[in-house]
Amino acid sequence: MFFAQLSNLQMRIAAGAPGIDLIASEMFPSDGVMGILGNPVYHATNKEGYPTRGGSFYSHYEGSDAIESLAIEQVTQALGCGFANVQPYSASIANLAVTHALGLRYGRKPRIFASDTAGGGHFTHGEGDHLTSALVENVGHILLTESLDVDYAKLKTMTQEKKPDVILFGGSSNIRQYDFEKLSGIAKSVGALLWFDSSHHLGHIIAGHYCKPFPHVDILTSSIHKSLAGPRTGIIAWNRSDLSDPINKAVHPGIQGEPNLANIAATAHAVFEARHAEHFKALSKNTYANAKHFAHALMQHGLFVVGQGTDTHVILINVDKLGLTGREASDALAKLKIYANQMPLPEDTAEGITDKERMSSVRLGTMIETLRGRTQTGFSELALVMADFLKALSHKKRERGMLDTESDLTEDFLEPFESRVEILLDRLV
Repeated sequence: MFFAQLSNLQMRIAAGAPGIDLIASEMFPSDGVMGILGNPVYHATNKEGYPTRGGSFYSHYEGSDAIESLAIEQVTQALGCGFANVQPYSASIANLAVTHALGLRYGRKPRIFASDTAGGGHFTHGEGDHLTSALVENVGHILLTESLDVDYAKLKTMTQEKKPDVILFGGSSNIRQYDFEKLSGIAKSVGALLWFDSSHHLGHIIAGHYCKPFPHVDILTSSIHKSLAGPRTGIIAWNRSDLSDPINKAVHPGIQGEPNLANIAATAHAVFEARHAEHFKALSKNTYANAKHFAHALMQHGLFVVGQGTDTHVILINVDKLGLTGREASDALAKLKIYANQMPLPEDTAEGITDKERMSSVRLGTMIETLRGRTQTGFSELALVMADFLKALSHKKRERGMLDTESDLTEDFLEPFESRVEILLDRLV
């Protein structure tokens, strides 16, 4: 079932994808994962229910429970926790299920502290129009320091004042690693549960390069297809036995019916690879090293890197310092086949969070380019091209008083940069 070598197919897909991919939330699945997802047996197999609750309602496929049990075993062993649910269709569904489970546990809307999207959180943490916002009482947002680390002193004060039921960390643009032991102490001081959404970091957690959440957190949710290079699905993990019944009921039958057995089997494979394959551990280590080097190189060439660096694979460039919006910068970079995405920052206004044209930063990630073989030298060259281009873009906007990334980015303006990017695409150093 498990493959010892890095997938040739994964490498070919990565090498053949157009452009320079710096999307922090993307990763190519391994050969083993793709093989499982393409196996018709898993897609033809029906299953409803849990292995520990009398098994599937479909008795003619006894192997389905064994596959799910294997995936649960892999997840719990990898994370060092007691329990896991591998049925959620995505991390968004996992977050919704946990929110629903907390309502079942408390018999009311749970009072929750969470990071908002401008603070690196995610809209599935009880924000905006997402269904989770109707299921929780949001009593405050987690405050960050200028370096985007948690302001632990303020969090402690707010926790004592508001007494939330749950403190939720993690999300889309975390450049810092959390002090989970300190967070656990703050949560326990008021009897709150500590929940970590590890969607962008799960692969690095299992590979040993992001700090271990357990035993300090009570609940962990995650997607599988990002840094873990697995299928597009989600998991929930936890350590307290009193959470098992509400969480399992919230997933099935509360939200979902039949799970995707192919995703469950592929999850088992992806977790096994992250735990045991030396190539994956090396990829995670090099991804982090490249991110630190890339961030430093971007700063050397005059760009404002939020927090003066990163402790993860994620980098944030504050392009507002150049008079640009995240949308303008990311759209313009895409013209050069350099792919990144805009993100809000804590200083953005509420309007800036919801208006996708006015976010202040561009988010970068180093995992796919590291997989392709780009080294620190290559990232240094890329940083210089990006810095020169964004400065030229800033100058053009100042000259004209506005910027239209469709009409203003003429062939004459783009050509000098396109030729430099083509060189970077032709060789990986």
